[in-house]
Amino acid sequence: MLLLAHASFPGQFEAATVDHGLREEAKTECAFVEQVCSERDIACAVLIVQVLEGNLQAQAREARYAALEHWVSDRGLAAIMTAHHADDQAETLLMRLNRGSGVAGLAGVRADQHTEHWTMRIVRPLLGFRRAELESVVSAAGLQAVKDPSNQDDRFDRVRIRLALADADWIDPLAVAQSAQHLADANEALDYEVERFWKQNAQRS
Repeated sequence: MLLLAHASFPGQFEAATVDHGLREEAKTECAFVEQVCSERDIACAVLIVQVLEGNLQAQAREARYAALEHWVSDRGLAAIMTAHHADDQAETLLMRLNRGSGVAGLAGVRADQHTEHWTMRIVRPLLGFRRAELESVVSAAGLQAVKDPSNQDDRFDRVRIRLALADADWIDPLAVAQSAQHLADANEALDYEVERFWKQNAQRS
């Protein structure tokens, strides 16, 4: 995401990387991001957060987005862009399907999102690309992608789904991600109809 944004919008964005305080290697990884940004004259902030006890991945996400929202507000930025890709989207849909989620949950992460929980706008422009495609962009730039060992820790539901997908070569993550987009469109249509029905009936009463 950083390299693509720099190529497309030089000087028009800033970067942030988050240290969740969960791994000692995170400090080195954040320093690497700072170096990559410095070499390209990109303003970069390292956000250090404290992750509360409980569901580790959920609490880490909560802490991360809270820090990012504060950073966006403090810097006067219009939105954040994240590097979620088609494989992430497929994992999310299958994970939520396994939990019995409804239409809203199965819609996965949105390409362009305002949420009630976070006031900032979240843009995810890479949902149409596979993980391997993005890794090739990093390699072409002469960089080595950082590997988070927790992404292979099968204690987490998402990782188990990821490993299952890797073994199921008959499943097309891009097609699964496209289904999530269709469900997002359906959910938006349902919300629109519910709101329209409510307004019509409220006016009649």
